[in-house]
Order: sequence, then C-alpha cells, then structure tokens
Amino acid sequence: PTFGETPIVFNRETTHGLSSVTKSFTSALLGRAISEGYIVNEDQAIFDYLPDYADLSSGQKSDITLKHLVTMSAGLQWDEWSYPLTDPRNDLTAWFNHQGDLNRFVLERPIVADPGTAFVYNGGLTNVLGEIVGRATGQRLDRYSASLFTRLGIADFSWHLIRPDYVYASGDLSLRPRDMAKLGQLYLQRGVWQGEQILSD
Repeated sequence: PTFGETPIVFNRETTHGLSSVTKSFTSALLGRAISEGYIVNEDQAIFDYLPDYADLSSGQKSDITLKHLVTMSAGLQWDEWSYPLTDPRNDLTAWFNHQGDLNRFVLERPIVADPGTAFVYNGGLTNVLGEIVGRATGQRLDRYSASLFTRLGIADFSWHLIRPDYVYASGDLSLRPRDMAKLGQLYLQRGVWQGEQILSD
C-alpha cells in the first residue's frame, strides 16, 4: 500500500497496480496505433491530434511531437521529484487534483528546453499521449488496450479512471504479474506473439 490502504494478501491470480510501469503499456499502445494506421508515425506534431488546443501551438511548442511525449523530452517545465506525491507542490499531484482541463494543465506549461534535447520525468506527458491515442483510434485508451491484451491472452486488467472520460495513462494499470511479463516477452520477441506480428518490431 502506498498511502496507508489495507494490506493486500496476494496470490497468483491477484492483480497488482503497476504504478509507472503503466507508461510502458501506453507507449506500446502508441506503437500499435501506428502499426494499425491510426497514427502516421511518432514524428507527428501533437497538435495535429489536439486541434482544440491550437491556441497553445506557438513557438517551440508547435515542434513538440509524439516522440517527445514518449521520451519525456517535450521541454515543458515540470517537477515530479522535488516533493513527494503527498505534497501538492509535486506537479503530478497538482495535475491529478486539478479541477479544470487536465491536458491544458500540462500543455500550458512554459518551454524551458528545446523539444527533444532534455529528458525530464513527466507523467503529465504520458497522460496527454493516452488522450491522443484515444482520439486517434476513436476509443478511450482502456478500451483500445483490450485489442492488444486479448491477443496476449490477458483477460483480467483494469485501468484507473481519473474522471469518467479520462484514463490515467501514466499509472495504476492493474494486471497479474504473469500477464505483465507478457509485454516484456513480446518485446524480446520483437513484437511477435504465437507466430503473429502483433506489434511492430
């Protein structure tokens, strides 16, 4: 338990909250969306998928791509390290508790580095990525993920919804450890599962 919840008694069928390992699944779903033709490639500008935020697409922000979201190199000001998650000064905690537009909360941050030049751990970017994958595929991220999970024989999973229409793409996906391991195995096999290419190599 992270915040004092009742301890869990685990067995082989118990799902585990994956915390930030969830980000690996979100990035894999971007790859799947590219493979399926929903998204051209990772070098597309994020605002191509976020026309309702066009007012923020100016200067260097207009150069931010999907790749920058995946690699956390968008150049936006963000700090998840100086304060614990229990402190409202932590940017992820502030984002999580924000009552307004969650995407705008991330994207309106000032640019502090050229996009693509500096890594800064930023869960907000992964959540914007999850929103983009959902928009591009026409399915909320958790529903789109079922297409990958079904192919991997994963039936018991759940994503955390921050709001009824907003998936927490950077944390708290729950899977059995044996099912979590399948993503690693899929990568070791360069996207091939049971003889079929289900993710681009």
